[in-house]
Amino acid sequence: APKVERLADRFLASERVVVLAGPSSGRNSQVVVGLDNRRIRTGGTAAFSTPELIEIETGLLTCATEPRGPAVDSGCIERTLALHPELSDEQVEMVRSVCSTSREIQVVVGRPGSGKTYATAACVDAYAAAGVPVAGCAVSATAAAELEAAVGFERYTRRPAQTLASLLIDLEQRGNHLAPGTVLLVDEASMVGTREFARLAAHVDRAGGAIKLIGDPDQHTSVDTGGVFKALAGRDDPTVVRLVENRRQRDRAERRSIEDYRQGNIERALDQYEADGKVHRGDTAADTYDALVRDWWTDRCAGSVSPMLAGTNAARRALNDRARALLKAEGVLTGDPLVVNGREFLISDDVVARRNDRSLHAPGRRESVKNGSAGRVVAIDHDHGEIEVPSPTRAPSAFRPATSTPATSSMPTPAPPTDSKAPPSIKPATTPRTRRASRRATSPSPEPPTPRTYTSSTASSPSTMKPIPEWLNRRPRALRR
Repeated sequence: APKVERLADRFLASERVVVLAGPSSGRNSQVVVGLDNRRIRTGGTAAFSTPELIEIETGLLTCATEPRGPAVDSGCIERTLALHPELSDEQVEMVRSVCSTSREIQVVVGRPGSGKTYATAACVDAYAAAGVPVAGCAVSATAAAELEAAVGFERYTRRPAQTLASLLIDLEQRGNHLAPGTVLLVDEASMVGTREFARLAAHVDRAGGAIKLIGDPDQHTSVDTGGVFKALAGRDDPTVVRLVENRRQRDRAERRSIEDYRQGNIERALDQYEADGKVHRGDTAADTYDALVRDWWTDRCAGSVSPMLAGTNAARRALNDRARALLKAEGVLTGDPLVVNGREFLISDDVVARRNDRSLHAPGRRESVKNGSAGRVVAIDHDHGEIEVPSPTRAPSAFRPATSTPATSSMPTPAPPTDSKAPPSIKPATTPRTRRASRRATSPSPEPPTPRTYTSSTASSPSTMKPIPEWLNRRPRALRR
């Protein structure tokens, strides 16, 4: 440990590190309770960066002010809006701003339930009507699939919304390129890492296009170094679009509680929930788990597919074990078990996939298994170690749990259960926290698909595209190819 500390101190004192805030700056200061029950406020945490990262961040923030992106004329925008009379006033303003702004990077801040994805579909319609190439991506495969389902990029580009990682692979390893003037809509933008964003911006800049970052800076942040979206969203910039209306919850008390949570008034929000009879207490954690599973079972019998949510893996396992024991006792889970790596699968088990796998899909369909895909086991092939799960499109898919070769399905299509759409996990990459008894079902990644070029009726030769700016082309050594 002392050697590690010496090495860390030497590195932090080197020219490779920039100190952003010292340990006594008060940044992220917290109140801790000592052994003698005294409350002590910490001085804060130190923050560091690197010259390379600061240069990338500065370049992105500067790029966001450049008026070099394509725009749609007002007449085309108004004709598109006339086809969407259901949009709210702030959604209409979002469409007008997004489509008319020529900034190379523009930010759309939308709270959960504000209808930003729905308004995004109208933006895509306007771009398509104006002949502007448009594409979409998101960090997670599940989010990309939901974006495609809501917006429908494939109708215009023959290419559905995809993950940011797969888009970068297409552009950097498979020889594909963005059509000149492409507008790229990035959903869940708060989760995009800074270096990934810089690489993406380089390709969009070379195509003479624009990026529209759509998300909520108060939701999940990037696993990698991030923060550009939040920095751009916090600017006093008239091109930043903000959607604040809650169009999801209809109950006023529920809306107030959600707003209190968002503003950090946790105690007031909980008091409101308790006054409405929405808080149930237990003497122990086990009592609380038992009560929650009983309520889940009652709701399930009434036809609900609502999930139980848990904050930790331990709580998730406790809830899932209780739920599965109840399902067994009630005769819901049937058949001979398939045991893989100590995990048991039975007919009617609810499962969630823990990683993306393009090789796992229903016969004749393109939709593949994604991280967070969930469903119910309808058949088990013990000879091949496979379980069969209907996809959301009601066609069956075969999963081979934790095996080394891809699985294909040769089983007949069963009649899907009426409640086969199990909800996705809240954090599928690490903890499938669903109200149902989740089980892991994964398979290795397939070979990459045939390279494809992004095309459009307005596309010109790639040789006419602008070169990538030096500051955008600079990447960490580990990422250079």
